[in-house]
Amino acid sequence: MAARLAEVIHTSLAELLGEGTSPSRYARPEHVALGQVRAALITLPPVSTVDPAALLAMLRSDVATAWRLRSRSGRDRSDLAAVLPRLLTSAAQVVRSAGHEHQRAARRLAAEVYHLAQLYLCYQDAAELLWVAVDRGMSAAVDADDPLAAARAAWFSAYLYRDTGYTEHAHQVVDDALRELDRSAAVGSPTERRQRSQVALAAALNHAREGNHGDAWRWWDIAEAADRDAVAGGVALSPHALFGQDLGDVALALDVELGRSAQALRRAEATDIDAVSSVPRRTRLLLEVARAHLLRREHTAAVTLLQSALDTGPEATVYSLHGRAMVVELQSAAGPMLRSQVARLAERMGVSS
Repeated sequence: MAARLAEVIHTSLAELLGEGTSPSRYARPEHVALGQVRAALITLPPVSTVDPAALLAMLRSDVATAWRLRSRSGRDRSDLAAVLPRLLTSAAQVVRSAGHEHQRAARRLAAEVYHLAQLYLCYQDAAELLWVAVDRGMSAAVDADDPLAAARAAWFSAYLYRDTGYTEHAHQVVDDALRELDRSAAVGSPTERRQRSQVALAAALNHAREGNHGDAWRWWDIAEAADRDAVAGGVALSPHALFGQDLGDVALALDVELGRSAQALRRAEATDIDAVSSVPRRTRLLLEVARAHLLRREHTAAVTLLQSALDTGPEATVYSLHGRAMVVELQSAAGPMLRSQVARLAERMGVSS
């Protein structure tokens, strides 16, 4: 909160909190390739001379590859940074060059590229770029006139609004997405039910952030019902799903967010984490269980799980605000026995003492 306040009043943490404060203890890290992604995001590329249909097909293949790459990577920021500049350029060119018959598909793909950009930019010291990526992703999905794409974009928008403290806005984008789904020609189909489940999970997380137990679990129940319909119709959750798009993930996160640490740990014990194919999602699960242990002041378990998270997904952990906050807390709360382990964690995550 201090780092956020310093941004708002255009000052430094040192000036706000005193010269003895190390900004790196709280500030968000910046990825080495951020400049290249920034340039691609803000530059208007020339119109491509490639056949629009061929360009669209190439972008579709590249986007699918990028999602698979990100899902399997323990260094998701670095791997995304390697492909994002080209994807961002291609997305802009596809939308500019696509004829009327390809415009909807072009905008749907462009939205996916901006969702990938959001995943790269989140929790970095580039808030202005993050908001651009999220806004463009939502705009592209809405302009595609595809309620399913708009609902998917709403999940990403709600994530950002919720994490930056704008829960009213997070609720609004969820409400808008549900209204769009209600008017969809695919309403009641397995695909629509899958997307409705995702939006309902976003609503549950929104309410949990506000401490609303009843509403959080009511929306989780709605998501579960829609999920059953989707699975019965043959539409299973993607193996590349993000944390927060799976019922079990969200149930665990709700328990942690709402302070039900004992229930969260019971859920964790029943979770086969090796069966989670997405590396960033597996990392986030480990971080959530570490949060549950820290709520109970079980410092040894929290340290062990943080180490496992770092080993599983180094960059997903380093760029996690929850992960960094836990290390800061452990530096002052853990006893002498854990001091050296916490110091090594802090060094690996770039969090100063």
